[in-house]
Amino acid sequence: MSDNLEYVNCPYCNVADGQVWAKENGFSAIKCDNCNFIYVNPRPKRSLIKQSVEEGMHSYLSDPRSKVTRRIKTKINIYERKFSNLLPDVWQKKMPVSWLDVGAGFGEIIQAVSALAPANSSIEGIEPMKPKVALARKLNLNVKEGYLEQVDKTFNFISFINVFSHLDNIDDFLKECNNHLADSGELIIETGNMADLKSASNAPGELDLPDHLMFAGEKHIIGFLERNNFEVLNSISYRRDTPLNFIKDVIKKLMGRSVNLSIPYTSEYRTIIYRAKKLP
Repeated sequence: MSDNLEYVNCPYCNVADGQVWAKENGFSAIKCDNCNFIYVNPRPKRSLIKQSVEEGMHSYLSDPRSKVTRRIKTKINIYERKFSNLLPDVWQKKMPVSWLDVGAGFGEIIQAVSALAPANSSIEGIEPMKPKVALARKLNLNVKEGYLEQVDKTFNFISFINVFSHLDNIDDFLKECNNHLADSGELIIETGNMADLKSASNAPGELDLPDHLMFAGEKHIIGFLERNNFEVLNSISYRRDTPLNFIKDVIKKLMGRSVNLSIPYTSEYRTIIYRAKKLP
């Protein structure tokens, strides 16, 4: 196992010092002493990360774990509402847009965008995991297999929804986004504010290590964007600790899942969706 791992400094500030914040599946999530960013250390080598992303399986682990989740149809309506609230000016203009969803999974996000986008818009997704692409294609969705750097055109919008924690180098990824955005193009990012929590006991559930490699707070996302030539235009935060999710978590707990139960409307955890513009 140790031959499959590598040690890294904090991906945000490059400092090596940190404390164990949480342990899961034989991996440690380290909280940086300097900036509070959270990252897996040691983590799987990049070649293994790439392999597991494409195959949908952490086959290098002594107890191999699947990365393939399931298609969630309700996500389509959820993200249609979120994008409607985040980008009202875009939809009101009724001008065609080009949009690429990175880490498109089973295609729910491009379906949500397609429901809002004006006529003659171009909406597509790219996803490296073969099983997810196969299902999306069966549904006749425009999801291609591969990575952002393999795309040979630019877009008005690039989204990556709940993809941040899966990345092994966010600065390199944001540079690729910059290269694939048209002038004044925009990034749409959704992720949690895990690094803003005082303790891992306040996390809403399993960290899912090493599928998730890093966790940010608001300042980290803004910092990453600004140092890669983006300006944050807007953000909207969403609670997870609603009565409905509490009921769902109780059921998961009864099924043996690792879930932290919290009284509704008391958690500091938020899912945040950001809108950022590429600067000249």
